[in-house]
Amino acid sequence: AAAERHGIRVPMLFSWKGTLPSGKIYENPVSSLDFAATANAIAGLPTTTSLDGVNVIPYLTGKNANPPHESLYWRFWNQAAIREGKWKYLSVGNSMEFLFDLDSDANEHKNLIAQNKEKASALRSKLENWTAQFKPPGIPATPANDQEDPWYRFYFTPARGNSN
Repeated sequence: AAAERHGIRVPMLFSWKGTLPSGKIYENPVSSLDFAATANAIAGLPTTTSLDGVNVIPYLTGKNANPPHESLYWRFWNQAAIREGKWKYLSVGNSMEFLFDLDSDANEHKNLIAQNKEKASALRSKLENWTAQFKPPGIPATPANDQEDPWYRFYFTPARGNSN
């Protein structure tokens, strides 16, 4: 049930008999980008800053009790997002913004941006700083594409109990 509460709900499974505890559920978010850094460490290769992810083995074994990421960022098509703690800020195209409390019962079903403008602004600023490194830089500012627009308008309209 915990995995259903948090952001992008795709479970990541790890199994390594004798190294990782069996049946453990790790609650902190990790990224698919962590695979390369983890494989690099398992292979005994030196740590490198050329990989975006982190070695998650110390987190899964309990040797490191901190979360592996302070924030998770992504940019895809005409959308960009940041997840930090219980909050997820999402920008879609040039006209839709969302803020979700992933710990609430509503998690990604209720847009809280109107009630939390300062939090949304702070997260957007961090997202803008992160996206400045890309070509093209920045949060996408073109209209949502043909796949994004109908999906977001369907799931996040006032008629469905959500607000934009």
